Amino acid sequence: MTSDALSLISVDADLRSSLWRAIAAVLHLGQLAFDHDSTSGVEDPGSLVSSTAELSACAEILGVGPEALSAACTVRTMRTVGEELKLPLPVADAIGTRDALAKELYSRLFDWLVARINASTVHKAVGGALSTIGLLDIFGFESFVVNRFEQLCTSPSPSPVFCMPLSADAWLCST
Repeated sequence: MTSDALSLISVDADLRSSLWRAIAAVLHLGQLAFDHDSTSGVEDPGSLVSSTAELSACAEILGVGPEALSAACTVRTMRTVGEELKLPLPVADAIGTRDALAKELYSRLFDWLVARINASTVHKAVGGALSTIGLLDIFGFESFVVNRFEQLCTSPSPSPVFCMPLSADAWLCST
């Protein structure tokens, strides 16, 4: 069903495959576990990825080496003019870095999908005027100058959206 919906917005099989891979990468990132790195020999030990199977799977999906993904999560690199300093991250910071990477990947994926949906639902002006969509939610009626898909995604309540046609080019949606 999701693949059919993606086909409707002109997402071909190769792009769908990339989309599924990106979603899988987000899920695999969430499975990365970290332990204290007792081999560092410093007072405040860094961290290391303890879930090597998940690390390998996630790195393969992202198209990077496991070492590079591990370093991205467990080492902070600071660059100045002519110098590069690598600082090991404690476990809590490595978890935060992993989560930030997953959130950024998901955010970019969501933004791309919304832009793709918006581009596919753009309605050409008929007679110089654009059609409009009004959304009815628990806070009242809103009429937007430019209607976009994300307006349906930002409903303030978790209730489902119900839409009914008012005319050939106007819909009333309620949450």
